[in-house]
Amino acid sequence: MNVYHENQVPWPRTRPYCQARKNGPFKVSIATATKRVEDAVSMFTRAGKDYRTSELWIYIDGADVGARNRFLSNQKNASPAVAVRFDLDGHTYNIVADRYNTPEQNLAGIAAYIESVRAQERNGIFTVEEMLHTFAALPAGREWWKVLGVQPDAPQDVAEAAYRALAKKHHPDQGGDPEEFRAIAEAIEEARSRG
Repeated sequence: MNVYHENQVPWPRTRPYCQARKNGPFKVSIATATKRVEDAVSMFTRAGKDYRTSELWIYIDGADVGARNRFLSNQKNASPAVAVRFDLDGHTYNIVADRYNTPEQNLAGIAAYIESVRAQERNGIFTVEEMLHTFAALPAGREWWKVLGVQPDAPQDVAEAAYRALAKKHHPDQGGDPEEFRAIAEAIEEARSRG
């Protein structure tokens, strides 16, 4: 499974940010929280079987990513908002969280949720698809290729180049519009998930 760390959370437009955050119950660092997410997603696959997940993306809004494509440990300037995107059995899921005061708490919360989904699948209560269906699609909006200014059948490298240019231009830290920046982040996520 390939794991990627990004600092631009693809937050759904239809979900408001939490207005009453609180301290989380988990005693974790950024490294421990991301490892918990990786372990939880990888455990959908039984030992010796083909992987059900090939890519996992972990996002922390405004986080610093080091040279080895991992989050740096000191994330004092990062937003609590996090997202986890992964493919599972041919479907892409995007889970977001910002209930707790720190990104590591929110990532640990997502890991705990994924572990509970796995337990329900193991016990025959629900399938993963039934449990995760609410996370299956990004909210409806403009078509991703229109947002990125490319053709619907554009190769992934063309979409990625357009995304980088637009993200640089519209980044809120550079005076850009946060809503437009969010639309650009959602568009590239949809482009990446088209398989």
